Amino acid sequence: WNTMVGIVPFTASLSVGGTAEVSMDGLTVEYHDKEEDYNGLASDFLTQLRIYLYLRFFAGVGFDYSVVAFKLGLYGQINIDMLFQWLNRPYIEEGKVYNVADGGNKKKLDGQHFAIDGQIGLEFLVKVLFISYEKILYSYSFNLLNEATGEWDTIQKNWAANKDVHKGMIDSLLKNGGMSVQNVGGQQMLSLNLAPTLEERSYLEDEDFSRQWGEGFSLFTLDEKSGLANLESSTYPYANPVVSMTAGW
Repeated sequence: WNTMVGIVPFTASLSVGGTAEVSMDGLTVEYHDKEEDYNGLASDFLTQLRIYLYLRFFAGVGFDYSVVAFKLGLYGQINIDMLFQWLNRPYIEEGKVYNVADGGNKKKLDGQHFAIDGQIGLEFLVKVLFISYEKILYSYSFNLLNEATGEWDTIQKNWAANKDVHKGMIDSLLKNGGMSVQNVGGQQMLSLNLAPTLEERSYLEDEDFSRQWGEGFSLFTLDEKSGLANLESSTYPYANPVVSMTAGW
């Protein structure tokens, strides 16, 4: 809006905008079944909805005709940032199955975070076609709201704990050569080294190392619950069959 106050040109503007973003992230995690005394792998799913709104006002001397502008005046902006998160853990059975990294035993968690902040100040702007020069001569920032509700803090803690486990695994693979860093098109990427290797079995040479059956071994030991686990506890650790619930093998 451009007008004249006497012989002085006056201009004012109001801008309103916003964005909405939906994202989902998945993370492989370890869980423990207390009844079966068994550890397995499953997935956590984090869904996020973000809504961002802003309002900006300017008033001062000068003129602004989009492609040509010359103005000096006060401005103010308000930003509203709203985050909604849902953490889903399909494998959880309350009282029976829990996440190993964070100890969580809830199937679904939801939390929200709200922030309202802004800025006021003095601005100078010159613009001709696609060339512009903007200078903030003075500014003051403020915060009106920064609050988390629901299970927001628990979601952040649980997600971070499981990501730290992944980071530890990657660091271990980088150290033992199982993974290496590659530069592809200027992007840093991690690659698995799938060359065949021999497993380290040096512990068998330790004279202090002894192997024995957990509760004794007899003809019908395997008929008892977990009898097979006792039999395999002292053998090659990767010899027992691995069953995938997805493929069935």
